[in-house]
Amino acid sequence: MENTNTSDPEQPSCFSAIQILPPTENQVTICEKNCLYLTEDADQLRCNSHVTQISSYKRIEVNNELEKFRIVSSSVRSAFVKQQSNYWQKISRAWKTCGISGIVQELSVIEGSLDDNQKATWTFNLQKLTEKVLTCILNAQKRWFPASFMINKQLEASYLHPHGKRSSIVALAWHPHISKFAVGFKDNTVRIMSLTNDKYNLLKHGQQEGVTCLAWRPFAGSTLAVGGLHGIIIWYLNSTRDTTSRQGIRLLECKKHSPVVTMAWSPTGNYLASGCPLDNALMIWDVESETCTPLRRSGGISLLKWSPDGSKLFAASSESIFRVWETRWWSCEKWSRLKSSCKSACWSPDGKILLFSLRNDSSLYFLNFKDGKLGSSGEVATNLTNLQRFEFGNGVKVGGNICNLSWENDGSRLAVTFSNNDDDEESNSEVIVTFLTTLKPNFRISLCGFIRGEANETPDLIEFHSSRINKTLLSVCWSSGYMSFIPFYLNELRQIRQTGTINSPMPNQPTMKNNITLYSNIEQQ
Repeated sequence: MENTNTSDPEQPSCFSAIQILPPTENQVTICEKNCLYLTEDADQLRCNSHVTQISSYKRIEVNNELEKFRIVSSSVRSAFVKQQSNYWQKISRAWKTCGISGIVQELSVIEGSLDDNQKATWTFNLQKLTEKVLTCILNAQKRWFPASFMINKQLEASYLHPHGKRSSIVALAWHPHISKFAVGFKDNTVRIMSLTNDKYNLLKHGQQEGVTCLAWRPFAGSTLAVGGLHGIIIWYLNSTRDTTSRQGIRLLECKKHSPVVTMAWSPTGNYLASGCPLDNALMIWDVESETCTPLRRSGGISLLKWSPDGSKLFAASSESIFRVWETRWWSCEKWSRLKSSCKSACWSPDGKILLFSLRNDSSLYFLNFKDGKLGSSGEVATNLTNLQRFEFGNGVKVGGNICNLSWENDGSRLAVTFSNNDDDEESNSEVIVTFLTTLKPNFRISLCGFIRGEANETPDLIEFHSSRINKTLLSVCWSSGYMSFIPFYLNELRQIRQTGTINSPMPNQPTMKNNITLYSNIEQQ
């Protein structure tokens, strides 16, 4: 089933209707408590005892001098002396080395070397006909498989190294059951860290190059999947309360399925889905047997998200298309004619709501699978709100093109990061915006507050982790290469679930429900 594009009504920036001011450059966000955001002056941050008591989580420093990951773009062809060959030999060699694009290029070179008499022969006419046919095939291939024509630098910037040269951290993943997390670095290593001590375990392997994504296997102790330039490495780790040691590894490879830039475990941990921007097949791996089943559709895969209930798998292509697969019979619905390719996405805890954003777009979109099944979402994705860049009265600019989405496990908080231009690695916004969300009895989203780091720091990666009841952590990887943890004390969680109302984050103001609710599907029913 194919669905139409997203709805796109003209909306002003949602930030223009609110009175809450974001923190200024010298203010660092410490925590959220009862929907109030506590900030502290950056110069006095480490001096005040009350700050330490409220937020006792350590800031993790990362060595910014880590070896920079490089993709070698030079070719060995320049090391060989050119030999004399006839036209057909040259064309055959071009086909073996560069495929159709090589043949087209070689034919152009041959045409320039012919004199007038040679161009009049039947060979030249046959050559021109062949060139036209191959050019048509090449243009069609570029249209349907644009990622396959990326040169190494473009591939590195878009998928292997999306944060440019700013940060040493390239990937982050929390363990689903304990307070342990994995961090991937530019030097092709992965560190397993914990909030309870300063020790970490270093994972390094010869095949582990160009780390792009990390994923912990649910209900499997300490099994970590690492995606990168050569495929997937599965690390089997022995974990105790204070230490983590290596037990064994398994390498998952499939022809033409590399680099792997996105992965998602099924909630039961039985299957691992992986995607490659140069391969039009979505791979479903049975890790124990080291076998995979390809789900072939047009366009490479750039983003995967498995729904928490396990019934659906979101797969975004590197084109302006994404699909939602149902995982029983593996049929899918397709959403096409989008403004651009999908940038980020996340599922609600019950697996019925999908939020997503598009590249170089400031709108937040949503699909509501009312019955939890495909075919129940309607034909058009709803544009929830416009989060375009807005300057507040204190001079702080917030919003822009949406970069990252992270939805808290209980469905009460949504964190969003922004950039001015998705093609410019240095244009990320310094302010993270958080939203209050309710799922029952109806879906509602309201602006909650703002989070800011130290001066000139921009967030590259964000991820929620629920540490215990009524408390969750937002981990942030900043552009300078350090990580911070902002605790959320969710004392109002029970009130939100029972009544669907949310108190205002500012005293003596109307409730957010009546003031700045951005979307509620009550009106849609």
